[in-house]
Amino acid sequence: ATPFSRIWCAYEEYVALTSSTSPGTRMLLDMATSTGLGAHILTDGLTEPEAKSRSRNFALVLQLYRQMSFPAQVLRKGLKPSLHTAQASMDEDRVHILNKIAGRASNELDLPPFD
Repeated sequence: ATPFSRIWCAYEEYVALTSSTSPGTRMLLDMATSTGLGAHILTDGLTEPEAKSRSRNFALVLQLYRQMSFPAQVLRKGLKPSLHTAQASMDEDRVHILNKIAGRASNELDLPPFD
Protein backbone atom coordinates (compact mmCIF):
# COMPACT_ATOMS: atom_id res chain seq x y z
CA ALA A 1 0.00 0.00 0.00
CA THR A 2 3.07 2.28 -0.19
CA PRO A 3 1.90 4.06 -3.39
CA PHE A 4 -1.08 5.43 -1.47
CA SER A 5 1.26 7.39 0.79
CA ARG A 6 2.87 9.12 -2.20
CA ILE A 7 1.38 12.42 -3.39
CA TRP A 8 1.99 11.67 -7.10
CA CYS A 9 -0.09 8.48 -6.80
CA ALA A 10 -2.86 10.42 -5.08
CA TYR A 11 -2.75 12.97 -7.90
CA GLU A 12 -3.04 10.23 -10.52
CA GLU A 13 -6.09 8.84 -8.66
CA TYR A 14 -7.57 12.34 -8.55
CA VAL A 15 -7.06 12.84 -12.30
CA ALA A 16 -8.51 9.42 -13.13
CA LEU A 17 -11.59 10.00 -11.00
CA THR A 18 -12.29 13.60 -12.04
CA SER A 19 -11.25 13.77 -15.69
CA SER A 20 -13.08 12.62 -18.77
CA THR A 21 -11.77 11.92 -22.23
CA SER A 22 -14.96 13.20 -23.86
CA PRO A 23 -18.41 14.34 -22.67
CA GLY A 24 -20.24 11.59 -20.79
CA THR A 25 -17.16 9.40 -20.34
CA ARG A 26 -14.62 8.96 -17.59
CA MET A 27 -11.18 7.49 -17.20
CA LEU A 28 -10.84 4.05 -15.64
CA LEU A 29 -9.03 3.34 -12.39
CA ASP A 30 -7.51 -0.09 -11.75
CA MET A 31 -5.48 -1.21 -8.74
CA ALA A 32 -2.89 -3.97 -8.59
CA THR A 33 -0.72 -5.40 -5.82
CA SER A 34 1.17 -8.57 -5.08
CA THR A 35 1.45 -10.78 -2.03
CA GLY A 36 3.08 -14.10 -1.30
CA LEU A 37 0.02 -15.66 -2.96
CA GLY A 38 0.57 -13.84 -6.26
CA ALA A 39 -0.77 -10.81 -8.12
CA HIS A 40 -4.14 -9.27 -7.26
CA ILE A 41 -6.01 -6.91 -9.58
CA LEU A 42 -9.10 -4.75 -9.16
CA THR A 43 -10.40 -3.43 -12.45
CA ASP A 44 -13.06 -0.97 -13.43
CA GLY A 45 -14.89 -3.55 -15.53
CA LEU A 46 -13.85 -6.88 -16.97
CA THR A 47 -10.30 -7.76 -17.97
CA GLU A 48 -9.72 -8.46 -21.64
CA PRO A 49 -9.72 -12.28 -21.19
CA GLU A 50 -12.90 -12.08 -19.08
CA ALA A 51 -14.61 -9.93 -21.71
CA LYS A 52 -13.78 -12.54 -24.37
CA SER A 53 -15.64 -15.23 -22.43
CA ARG A 54 -18.55 -16.81 -24.30
CA SER A 55 -20.83 -16.26 -21.33
CA ARG A 56 -21.33 -12.86 -19.72
CA ASN A 57 -22.41 -14.55 -16.47
CA PHE A 58 -19.25 -16.68 -16.43
CA ALA A 59 -17.14 -13.56 -17.05
CA LEU A 60 -18.80 -11.81 -14.10
CA VAL A 61 -18.14 -14.82 -11.85
CA LEU A 62 -14.47 -14.80 -12.89
CA GLN A 63 -14.28 -11.07 -12.12
CA LEU A 64 -15.93 -11.61 -8.73
CA TYR A 65 -13.46 -14.34 -7.70
CA ARG A 66 -10.49 -12.32 -8.96
CA GLN A 67 -11.54 -9.23 -7.08
CA MET A 68 -12.41 -11.15 -3.88
CA SER A 69 -8.74 -12.10 -3.57
CA PHE A 70 -7.63 -8.46 -3.47
CA PRO A 71 -6.17 -7.68 -0.01
CA ALA A 72 -8.71 -5.66 1.99
CA GLN A 73 -6.05 -3.61 3.80
CA VAL A 74 -4.66 -2.36 0.48
CA LEU A 75 -8.14 -1.48 -0.76
CA ARG A 76 -8.96 0.40 2.45
CA LYS A 77 -5.76 2.44 2.19
CA GLY A 78 -6.46 3.22 -1.47
CA LEU A 79 -10.00 4.37 -0.79
CA LYS A 80 -8.98 6.65 2.09
CA PRO A 81 -6.00 8.65 0.87
CA SER A 82 -4.45 11.00 3.43
CA LEU A 83 -3.39 13.87 1.24
CA HIS A 84 -2.21 15.99 4.15
CA THR A 85 0.36 13.31 5.07
CA ALA A 86 1.23 12.17 1.54
CA GLN A 87 4.92 12.42 0.68
CA ALA A 88 6.92 13.63 -2.29
CA SER A 89 10.63 13.58 -3.04
CA MET A 90 10.47 17.36 -3.40
CA ASP A 91 8.22 19.42 -1.12
CA GLU A 92 7.58 21.81 -4.03
CA ASP A 93 5.82 18.95 -5.88
CA ARG A 94 3.68 18.19 -2.82
CA VAL A 95 2.63 21.86 -2.52
CA HIS A 96 1.79 22.14 -6.24
CA ILE A 97 -0.25 18.92 -6.23
CA LEU A 98 -2.20 19.84 -3.09
CA ASN A 99 -3.00 23.25 -4.58
CA LYS A 100 -3.98 21.75 -7.93
CA ILE A 101 -6.37 19.30 -6.24
CA ALA A 102 -7.77 22.21 -4.17
CA GLY A 103 -8.64 23.96 -7.42
CA ARG A 104 -6.18 26.81 -7.22
CA ALA A 105 -5.20 28.63 -10.40
CA SER A 106 -1.83 27.99 -12.03
CA ASN A 107 -0.42 31.26 -10.65
CA GLU A 108 -1.36 30.15 -7.09
CA LEU A 109 0.37 26.75 -7.05
CA ASP A 110 3.35 28.06 -5.05
CA LEU A 111 1.16 29.34 -2.20
CA PRO A 112 1.08 27.38 1.07
CA PRO A 113 -1.56 24.63 0.84
CA PHE A 114 -4.89 25.05 2.59
CA ASP A 115 -5.14 23.45 6.04
